[in-house]
Amino acid sequence: MSRILDSLTLASGLMLPNRLAKTAMTEGLAENGRPGLELQTVYRRWAASGVGLLISGNVMIDRDHLERPGNVVIDRMPDADMRTRLEQWAEAAKSSGGKVIMQLSHAGRQTPARVNKHPKAPSAVRVDLPGWQFGDPIALTEDEIHAIIDRFGVAATAAREGGFDGVQVHAAHGYLISQFLSPKTNRRNDRWGGSLENRATATALVTSAAYHHTRNPMYLGLVAFLLAWAVYLAVPWTLIGPLAFVLFITRFQIIPEERVLLQKFGDAYKAYQRQVRRWI
Repeated sequence: MSRILDSLTLASGLMLPNRLAKTAMTEGLAENGRPGLELQTVYRRWAASGVGLLISGNVMIDRDHLERPGNVVIDRMPDADMRTRLEQWAEAAKSSGGKVIMQLSHAGRQTPARVNKHPKAPSAVRVDLPGWQFGDPIALTEDEIHAIIDRFGVAATAAREGGFDGVQVHAAHGYLISQFLSPKTNRRNDRWGGSLENRATATALVTSAAYHHTRNPMYLGLVAFLLAWAVYLAVPWTLIGPLAFVLFITRFQIIPEERVLLQKFGDAYKAYQRQVRRWI
């Protein structure tokens, strides 16, 4: 019987010293988009707790689409200074023997208006919240979608070269990837919208781009939030709820987490799964 302090080897071959993990929490501590002493300090302190895995908060792949000011940004291959800062951040996070994964994200329409008054999104559907904290989005062009996919790959490469043990693609909480998945925020009538398989195309291609830059034993994960409507038309509300899950897709194997999803969500999840495999 497994114990919480036992080591754990993931499907990718990455071995965690124990089964304790700090999930992704946004920090807002970057220095003009670059990790610095403050991030090193907080991650060194978290590492000292003995946790086996640290997952970073939002590292944004587009500086015009931040989750908040203070995010780390990787929107191009790092220069020498950025590479050094990433290495120092990773070293601090692993200073007590644990592993660290970088979460990659794009805020899409949920970019704060003080960052971008007209953020890009799958469709021009604004966030329906009071206070006007988000701007009026503009629908992405085909070329812009492909540029975003490429940037996820670039960021994954930077994470690997900077000493991180894996990446996690943020497809949750209403950010860009979940906006593509949702029929409420994706109203496109091209190959990026419409059916569930089409709405999953961006997710599959982003995952593929990151995967090809995180070869074993690096870890590639996808965090998705079912309240993001990915299966809105296929499952009852009672199964959606405020439920989050991490889908382990390294090597794209069927593992226990996927079996649970298949049992609960059936055809909707199978459609997503087919699309992922189609693009690998």
